[in-house]
Amino acid sequence: MSETDKIAVFAQNIPIDMDRDDVWEFFLDLLLNHFLGFRRSIKSISELLRGREKGLTVMARYLREFIGQYRIDGGLIEGKVLQLIEAIELQCQCIVC
Repeated sequence: MSETDKIAVFAQNIPIDMDRDDVWEFFLDLLLNHFLGFRRSIKSISELLRGREKGLTVMARYLREFIGQYRIDGGLIEGKVLQLIEAIELQCQCIVC
């Protein structure tokens, strides 16, 4: 998988048979960590968001549905969402330039 296709994992179906107690730690957190990387720059994350047509839309839908289905505590995902918001804001600044 190329760097620009990392967002493609969010186009998959949401697993329906996972244990609610384990789904954050052993699935969604790992998925987001893979996408966001360890110490990956906001600029790099922003570039990954542009990797595929409608990538950000697909990712947002996936996260909304996954979090709703498994009732993930918002506090668990807050830091990762803040990184994504910074990356989105960077894209918006580039559009204005």
